[in-house]
Parts: sequence; C-alpha cells; structure tokens
Amino acid sequence: MKIQKSPLRYPGSKSDLSPYVEKVIHNNDLNGCHLIEPFAGGASISLTLLQKGIVGKVTLLEFDPLVYCFWESVFKYTDQLCEMIEETPITIGVWERFQIYKGIDIPLKNNILELGFAGLFLNRTSFSGILKGGPLGGKEQLSTYKIDCRFNKQKIIETIKFISLFSDRVNVKWGNSLKYLSNLKKKTSQEKTFLYVDPPYYDKGKSLYRKYFTERDHKALYRRLTSLQYPWLLSYDDCPFITYLYSHSKTDLKKQNLFFDYSAGGSKKKQEILISNLEIPPIAHVKNESIII
Repeated sequence: MKIQKSPLRYPGSKSDLSPYVEKVIHNNDLNGCHLIEPFAGGASISLTLLQKGIVGKVTLLEFDPLVYCFWESVFKYTDQLCEMIEETPITIGVWERFQIYKGIDIPLKNNILELGFAGLFLNRTSFSGILKGGPLGGKEQLSTYKIDCRFNKQKIIETIKFISLFSDRVNVKWGNSLKYLSNLKKKTSQEKTFLYVDPPYYDKGKSLYRKYFTERDHKALYRRLTSLQYPWLLSYDDCPFITYLYSHSKTDLKKQNLFFDYSAGGSKKKQEILISNLEIPPIAHVKNESIII
C-alpha cells in the first residue's frame, strides 16, 4: 500500500522521521498503541503510522484554529471540503480575501468547514507552508512559480479522501497543549499510550508559527513531560537552552542527535535533538525521505 503523506506543507515537517518512530514503538512493545500528538501540525507521523497499522488509534491536538479546523474537516466534512477545493480558484485575490481568517482565534461549530478550507488554502499557497508568510510567487505574481504551483487539486482531494477512511480511529481536538498534558497527567488508562511531541522550535518558532512558544512555555512543557507516566518521544531544534533544560531532569532521559540533510534548493543541514523517557536507538541522519539508523 502506498502511504499517503499529509496534505499540509508544514515547516519542520517530520515525515522522514516516521521509520524511526516506528522503530521506537516496536522496540518498546508499543505496537497497536494509542498515539497522541499534542502539537498536530501536519500530523505526518500519526498519519503514516496509522496507515501502516503500527498504531491502533490517534489523537491530534492543535491550538491553531485554522489547522485544527482543517483536520476536523478532513475527518468529518470530507465531501464538502473536497467540493470547496474543486470549486475555488487559486488566485492572489482569494489569498488576500482569506487573510481575514487569520484573525479568528476560536473555532465554532458553524465555521469549522470554512476555517478548515481557509487553513488548507493558505498553507498550500503561502511561502514554505507558513500561514503567517507571504503568497507563493509574491503579491505581483512575477515569479516563475505562481500561487497555484503547490496546489494540485486532484492530488490533494485524493489524499484527503484516502486519509478520511481512517476517521473512526482519529480523534481531533482543539486546545492548549500544556493544559492537555496537565490533564493527561491526572488520567490513567489500561491501553498502551505513546506521545510523539513536536513543539514549536525554540530558536525560530516565532517566525514560523502563528501559535509559537515563549521561553516560559518551553519550560512548562519540560515540567509536564518529565512528570508524565506515559512513554514519550520529543523532537526539538538542537540549541543550548533546550539541551541545558532537559539535562537537569530527575528522570533518566535518553537523547539522540538528528541531522536533516535537504538537497532541494542547495545543500542544507539542520541539527535537531530527540529526547525520550524510553530507550531509543541511535540515528545518523535523514536524507531525501530516507532514514539511516
């Protein structure tokens, strides 16, 4: 079966990391578990492992209302969402009109589909998928690559329809991840549960995400995770603050360095760090959609 990737283009996407997360799950006897992503974003890890049958069900938590509404629309309003994709012209005029949706902070039942489509549209037509970024091709559309260059309607519709087949195993929630983790700490469950945690970057989060973290938030996340009884894997940009923060845990945490190697647009290397309360295998680097363990 061909794995369908996330319909969203997301800064810091971890789609190439899914084989590694699969190995962590297998090595720790967590196959068939309930996978929770407290920072859903493009949800590439969850979608891949769900399609492969590695996890039994998924909970996606997202605080950005546009991203949350998109995933809610994928699984609850599939046909209506696909109709909107088919019928809406991909133009700079529509992009400018949709900027109004960025001012909405709370999703309501009567605007889920509208916001969800806006989230997809802005994601696929903005630079690098950054919702707060400018339009592909620029506002004057003088570039070779126009605003619709990343918006293959047929492919996006096919992907959404396929992913929606797993709707009975996906629970989409809107809310603050720190509050969610605090509540999760108070709960007990007989089922196998595993958290993949991919928070906003520490160094460049403010420029990449609409819902970024302050230093106080990063510290709060550290406290929430290190007090959880559930197994978890955390991925972060490798920077002195994060390394120092997690080196002072009373819990025996395991760490691995991760190097992403991007060849598109010239060679670019990015170093991240993986941290877990589980035993995790070493990892060399990720390159061109393959992983070396």
